[in-house]
Amino acid sequence: MDPPWLLHYFLLSSLTTIIPILLWRLRRPAEAYPPGPPGLPILGNFFDMPTTAPWIQFAEWGKKYGPVIYLNLLGRPLVVLNSAKATVDLLERRGGKYADRPSFVMAGEIVGYKDMMIMSPHNRVYREQRKLISGTFGKDKIGHFHEYLEAQTTKLALSLLDDPKNAAEIVKQHTGTVLLKIIYGLDAGEEHAHHITTASQCAIDFLNLTLPGKFLVDSLPFLRHVPSWVPFSPKRQAIEWCKTASKFRTLPYYEAKQRVLEAKASESFLSRILARRGTSKLEKELDFPTMTSNLLLAGTDTTCIAIQYAIIALINHQDIQRQGQAEIDKVIGSGSLPTLKDRENLPYVTAFCKEVLRLNIPAPLGFIHVASSDDVYEGQHIPAGTMVMSNTWEILRDPQNFQDPWEFNPDRFIAKTDTGTDLVELGFGSGRRHCPGKHIALDLLFITVATFLAVFDICPSQPLEPSNFPSGFVIRPETFNCIMTPRSPDAATLLKSAKGLTSA
Repeated sequence: MDPPWLLHYFLLSSLTTIIPILLWRLRRPAEAYPPGPPGLPILGNFFDMPTTAPWIQFAEWGKKYGPVIYLNLLGRPLVVLNSAKATVDLLERRGGKYADRPSFVMAGEIVGYKDMMIMSPHNRVYREQRKLISGTFGKDKIGHFHEYLEAQTTKLALSLLDDPKNAAEIVKQHTGTVLLKIIYGLDAGEEHAHHITTASQCAIDFLNLTLPGKFLVDSLPFLRHVPSWVPFSPKRQAIEWCKTASKFRTLPYYEAKQRVLEAKASESFLSRILARRGTSKLEKELDFPTMTSNLLLAGTDTTCIAIQYAIIALINHQDIQRQGQAEIDKVIGSGSLPTLKDRENLPYVTAFCKEVLRLNIPAPLGFIHVASSDDVYEGQHIPAGTMVMSNTWEILRDPQNFQDPWEFNPDRFIAKTDTGTDLVELGFGSGRRHCPGKHIALDLLFITVATFLAVFDICPSQPLEPSNFPSGFVIRPETFNCIMTPRSPDAATLLKSAKGLTSA
């Protein structure tokens, strides 16, 4: 162990460094910052930052201070956008100025997520990575995965028919299985199922690690040098997170790559990019292991949660469930299962999916952008380096955007009487940082809902109240029970026969 005098020296030198840095950060420009809650000297609003359901507190501050609020986290500025107008104006129309990401010392440097696309600066490598992903998962590119999505959804329905009481866990495994296959070409049997568990844990860890103000080291980066043997040091806190992140980044990639090299892999995003010319150079330059793990991280938890909330919505709104079933019966009939090609003829089912994403958005806060240069918005100064976050949860419940915003009503997307019907996809990010894999998530949600409506009557085994579902940084439902019964003997037969056709 290092001698005590070394620790004393370190603490003294830290104190003599921190105060000048904070005073420099707290200098004020000629223009006014956006309004926000008053903070303490030097500390600012560091201790005001909520760590549970922060979107609710942000919304409350928005009602008091306006749609654009300013917080000071130990001299690190954070602007929260509580309105659609401010979000579109800054993150969409001025997207080039807000395309960068902040540096999170804990999540990035210490735990090891710094090279994830979601955290990387808007540079050439990032743009090349997005180009590769869009070449497989763009809206007009993903049709070759549709048959697989449909087949897996049939298997999901059969699993739920056998064990509806375990619906939450079965949906989680289903979502992970689909993404593991289309990203890596791996089947989620016993050999690879642990990758789904690791991905889900990493998704939870990542979103909590990147909550502004949660870790002192993000505001005072020099603390990253504190050795791990010191109590409460960032490195000591991060030991288990580091292990999980390292496994998640490397293991599925190298297992899948070996299968590709042995010509044993099915078609996937990875098999496609490895087949390109100059792959060896690209693999290193674009960091394929991190790029592929980013896709799994971004999709596993949020897509799963969206499907779980779709089931809850069907349980809680039996009249809406019957209306969706009626549309399926009219358009598809009872002799076949819906496909993704049927979507344009199923407007109510499509509207239902949009309403699920509006009222039960899995990630209620958009991931943080950073202003790359000074900006002025409606007379308010936003300095370079400011973190900017959209409170999507509040925007999608704003009465200015949606009538009766707390009511679950798919018809709003058919009548289009609400001004906010085009805002739902803000849940997938804004501007130049929107999620490049969102179309897979939307397709999987739609085909799951359509299949369930075609074959099931879904009822609660006990009343489900929204208050039963806790809020963390991601809104996720607790385990819930439901009763899924075939709508008719023919529906059960249809499922089983479809499984036979898709099991090859």
